[in-house]
Amino acid sequence: MTSKQSNKTAQNVYSPLLILGAVIGVLLSAGVLSGDELGRVNLLYLLFLYFILPVVTLILTIISLVKSKHSTMFSRMLHSSFFNIQSNEYYRTLRQHKLGSLWILEQIQLFTICFSLAAVVTFFVLLLVTDISIIWRSTLLHPDDLYPVLKFIATPWSFWESAQPNLDILRATQDFRVLDTTNNALSLAAWWPFVVAVQITYAILPRLVIYSFLKVKITRANIASKEECEEQVITEPETIARNRINQLSELSSPIRAIAWDRLPDFVMQFIKQHYSQLSLVSEQSWQPEMGPLSELLDLQPRVIFVKAWEAPMGELADELENTHGYICPVNWQDDGLVAPLDVHIQEWTRFCHEVNWELITLDEQCYE
Repeated sequence: MTSKQSNKTAQNVYSPLLILGAVIGVLLSAGVLSGDELGRVNLLYLLFLYFILPVVTLILTIISLVKSKHSTMFSRMLHSSFFNIQSNEYYRTLRQHKLGSLWILEQIQLFTICFSLAAVVTFFVLLLVTDISIIWRSTLLHPDDLYPVLKFIATPWSFWESAQPNLDILRATQDFRVLDTTNNALSLAAWWPFVVAVQITYAILPRLVIYSFLKVKITRANIASKEECEEQVITEPETIARNRINQLSELSSPIRAIAWDRLPDFVMQFIKQHYSQLSLVSEQSWQPEMGPLSELLDLQPRVIFVKAWEAPMGELADELENTHGYICPVNWQDDGLVAPLDVHIQEWTRFCHEVNWELITLDEQCYE
């Protein structure tokens, strides 16, 4: 495995994520709209995909905005080798100004917008080229039970008469597996304006509003951060020198250490051979079921090995809260260790300053 260097052009929009959202939108919509063996599509399935799922994720997004914290799971996914978001120079620049979380939230909005637009397009294409029959089935629900719910959902577009639910149509499109029922063709087709209105109102428009808000907020905060940086008296090299110990061998033994993410076997073997004072907790990547890092690293000093090129994540910051120790970025290429790039050292230095930990590096002879 080779280290991943930041050599891509800066992008305000991370296209791999948008492509993934569009692909998922097409596949899920096509799967739901394929219906049963007679091509009949259950309206309740459409409500789950186009209403319940967007509303739930929208609530989670609003919570993230209030807490100013992005999803840890989503962040780990973006930092994986598949997405390799740390190669995006624009993201790295924003992280330097503590705006990385907002940018990830912004990309989540674009992901969901692409998902919803792809779903709408798929829906229209299938309406044109196939005969979609929208019915509904439920063992417990009756038309009189479902109608008030649909009426409430349709409140935002009360001006669009053809997209309003109709109790007569709701009764006409109820389907029973055990009975031989024949639904009116006009009734089966009457649901498509309602379905489109649901997608636009609950899946697309709110995300566009949140995306615009985040875009403005990031732009203003980025400008303010740059102006603040220009006024700082302490230069970047002086800040780095002040906040880190130069070499791992300077620490007193014994040392309790763990790898935050899995490192290659040859890297771990090299570290163990050259630093006999280390007591490695695990050569595997840390997992939540292993317990809090503060309990695993029960000795002082504590050292956590991280991949130098991977941007620090909120999950790591949460684990380091109210503790103190050292973070050691490790970089390698092919089957040998190489020194971390200055840009990586700078980014980990900022992170260490935020969590009140200290940065440390391997001895220089490790790279010879």
